[in-house]
Amino acid sequence: MAFKYQFPVGFIVEGKGEYNSFNALFYGITGVSARTPCSRPQGYGRILKSLEAELTDLVVTHSVARVVVCIDLKDVVSNKNHGFEDCAALRISLQKRADEWLKKIKDDPRVRFPPEEVVVIIQVKKFESWMIADLDALNQAGLLERTIKQVKNVDEMSKDPGSVIKGVLKKGLTTKNPNTARDICRAIRPDIAKKNSRSFRKFDKEMRLAAKEWLNHCLC
Repeated sequence: MAFKYQFPVGFIVEGKGEYNSFNALFYGITGVSARTPCSRPQGYGRILKSLEAELTDLVVTHSVARVVVCIDLKDVVSNKNHGFEDCAALRISLQKRADEWLKKIKDDPRVRFPPEEVVVIIQVKKFESWMIADLDALNQAGLLERTIKQVKNVDEMSKDPGSVIKGVLKKGLTTKNPNTARDICRAIRPDIAKKNSRSFRKFDKEMRLAAKEWLNHCLC
C-alpha cells in the first residue's frame, strides 16, 4: 500500500503542550496510528508574524495531506497591539493568509504534493480549555488531586482554564511538563470533550476528515 501523502496531517502550533500532545489527540479521535508532523513551538507571535514561513517549512520537509494551524485566542485578543477584537477576526485573517499561501506553494518545485487544504482552528480560550473539557476522564486516569464540577461550555467560562487545570492536578504535575500534557490528552474522551467545547468540536471534525482523506489517497 502506497500513499500520495506520507502523513495525514501536519500542525502549526504555538506551545510545547500541543507539540507533544496532538499526535495522541489525533489517534484518540480517529483510531489511525500515523505520525503527525508538527512545527517547532515558538509562541503565538511567531505564527502571527511568520505563518507563511512556518507553513513552507512544514510542507517542504513533510508530505502532509492537510495542515491545521492552532493558536490560542486569549493571549492574542488580550494584546490590543495585534488588532484582533474577537475569534472571528483572528480566524479570518489567518485563514486568508493560509489560503493565499496555498495557491503560491503549488508552483514550488520543492513540493511534490501540496496539501489539499490548510485549516485555521482557534483554541478558545486556550489549549488548556480542551484539557478541562473532560475532567471525569482525567480523574479516572489518576491525574487529579480533587474533582470539580464539569463546565458544560469551557469556551465561555470566565475563569482562566490554565488556573483551573493547575488547581486540580495532582501534586507534582503541571501542564508545562510535556509528558503531563500528553497524558492529559491521551485520557480525554473526544466524544465528551467536543460536547463541552465548540472549538474542540472543530478540531475533532478536522482530524476525522484528515484521516479519511489520507486513507482515500491510497495509490494501490
